[in-house]
Amino acid sequence: MPEIIVETIIDAPKELVWENLTKVENFPLYLPLFASAKGNLGKDKTLKASIRVGKISFPIKVWIKDYQELSRFSWGEPPIKLLSWFMSSEHYFVIEQVAKNKTKLIQGEKVSGLFARPALEPTFKRLASPYFSQFNIGLKQYCESIYVSEKT
Repeated sequence: MPEIIVETIIDAPKELVWENLTKVENFPLYLPLFASAKGNLGKDKTLKASIRVGKISFPIKVWIKDYQELSRFSWGEPPIKLLSWFMSSEHYFVIEQVAKNKTKLIQGEKVSGLFARPALEPTFKRLASPYFSQFNIGLKQYCESIYVSEKT
């Protein structure tokens, strides 16, 4: 199963990272590709977002496939068996405490189905990886600025 993985270390407590990662409405702060985002996280809930490409925004709606408080969540397209045979994806975020006040953020995308490999290699990886990195860095900067101001 083809997969993209981007990891980032954030100098902030796991709880602070989780709190800000799960504020879906803040996604545009971490990655300007998001024009907007809204919804509540929880298994089988949905998120609505608008993705900006140039001056045009495209609406998207994703289904929350997995949600484990203070640990991970993932989303993908609604489960439609016939379509998932051709291609199905799962975008995920995982956080792990690696030391006191230091958290690892793992963001990834797994794609499966008949057209998974052609869809991911190499074009999708080349195009998507920078956006994953930009989101992780945006969240890192946001969380670290909050943590520093809380400590002072």
